[in-house]
Amino acid sequence: MLFIFQLGLNSKYVGDGYPLCSELPHQHFLKKGAKYRLLGAKRNPDFTNEIISDESTGNVLNSASSTLASILCNEAGDGECNPQNIVILPNDIECDGTECEMSEPRTIEIKKGLWYEYIRPPCVNQAFYNNGKSIYRKGPGLSYKNILCANPAHRDAPTACCEPNSKGDKQIASLKEIFVGERTTFETAVDRCLRDDLNICEAVPDKGLANGIFTWLSAPCSVSVKVSPDGSVGIVHQPSAMAMAGLREGEEVYRSVARDTKSFFRADWQPTVEFSTIQTFLDDFGSNCESSGCTVDALDSNCLCEVSVEDTIAFENVLDLDTAENVLSTATIGSFVPNSATFVSSGIAGIKVSPSREALSMETIFEVTDRLGNTHYRKNIISTAKLGDGSLRMRNPVTFWSLPDVTTRDGEYELDAALEHYFFHPNVPSFLAKVLVQRFGTSNPSPRYVKAIATAFQSGKYKNFGSNKYGCLEATIAAILLDREATNHILDADPIQ
Repeated sequence: MLFIFQLGLNSKYVGDGYPLCSELPHQHFLKKGAKYRLLGAKRNPDFTNEIISDESTGNVLNSASSTLASILCNEAGDGECNPQNIVILPNDIECDGTECEMSEPRTIEIKKGLWYEYIRPPCVNQAFYNNGKSIYRKGPGLSYKNILCANPAHRDAPTACCEPNSKGDKQIASLKEIFVGERTTFETAVDRCLRDDLNICEAVPDKGLANGIFTWLSAPCSVSVKVSPDGSVGIVHQPSAMAMAGLREGEEVYRSVARDTKSFFRADWQPTVEFSTIQTFLDDFGSNCESSGCTVDALDSNCLCEVSVEDTIAFENVLDLDTAENVLSTATIGSFVPNSATFVSSGIAGIKVSPSREALSMETIFEVTDRLGNTHYRKNIISTAKLGDGSLRMRNPVTFWSLPDVTTRDGEYELDAALEHYFFHPNVPSFLAKVLVQRFGTSNPSPRYVKAIATAFQSGKYKNFGSNKYGCLEATIAAILLDREATNHILDADPIQ
């Protein structure tokens, strides 16, 4: 299964509006708002799937000098820790010791036998990216072996280093981790190897890798796409011959992104000069596939295309910012907001910009207030996946999931995002109003009655009841029970009234 979920409404991916994981701030676990959850005496996290060995000691903080350890300990007057179930950092703090080298902790010990789990903020990954690098994992014995094409900007794999110029089965890897199972970006992995005059392993080494965890290889790879005759797409990872050189018969690309993938999803197609809609492409599928620089795969008759990603500016001028809704539907990529960011009015209701309204760029961040008063932060970027020769294009899909590292945490984030999308959909207030009033005994509510209840749900206010917040049930129930129609049964007998 490939975890890319597109909602059936407005061509929206469930991760739209969330920032990219590749843009998590440096040492985000020490920034204001970073969240930690108490584990107690156990080392293993609940929201990520790592099993950390009892011998692992690399993620133990120095309780005497670490500001993070001091905050999490919350020392009582007797010198003992008074740990809280959830701790959220009130301000940015300085790193100490090994914290300064960590890319992202999973669990940390602040005092002997007292562990916390770091809960990374919600973020999404793009399905397509340029300059991919291979990652490889094996299970215990010969239970399984997989190779994938990873985004080098993601914290997808630990660091495995090899001697320079060693080849094939003669490569013996050495892991360079601060703690067992640490994930880093490819750039961090390269730097760690270079410190010891080593290189990232070029191909799959013969020995030295941990079981069950992907590790970086220096071999390049590419991400392609399969287009089916109905317009849905599947992702295909294609490692280079160099990466595959160390693999033996039966060792394959992970099944969800293999060439014979069965994981297809709907795409948000963009019009081009050659194809104004995806239907014009599908009307002559085979011929259009070949003419677009792709090939009809003999394996399953789908159209196999190489993919390149192009990021372009969403709005070049502040005069293009006509409405808040247009900004939200066009600039779909969310943004982490630096604590130092300042936003100024764009001159359009509900839209502020940072750092300046005078010269919009791809570095611009929009602060957008929607019709319900919710605040969103968006990058001034559109990310496009160009298929084949570029005559076929789609918006680069996003997903909460990382294929190399599927976690409970990301599943919960995706569920929350999906529920939030439906909760704030424009149809929800009137739908709930009618359903609720029918359960309270008025089977044929008038349009006016439904509208009054829906308005109370949306505004969070009815007469003297409510919190003035969207979705307030106090205001909603008050509107149901106190409206003049609440005890009037005429409509039951004459629904046209």
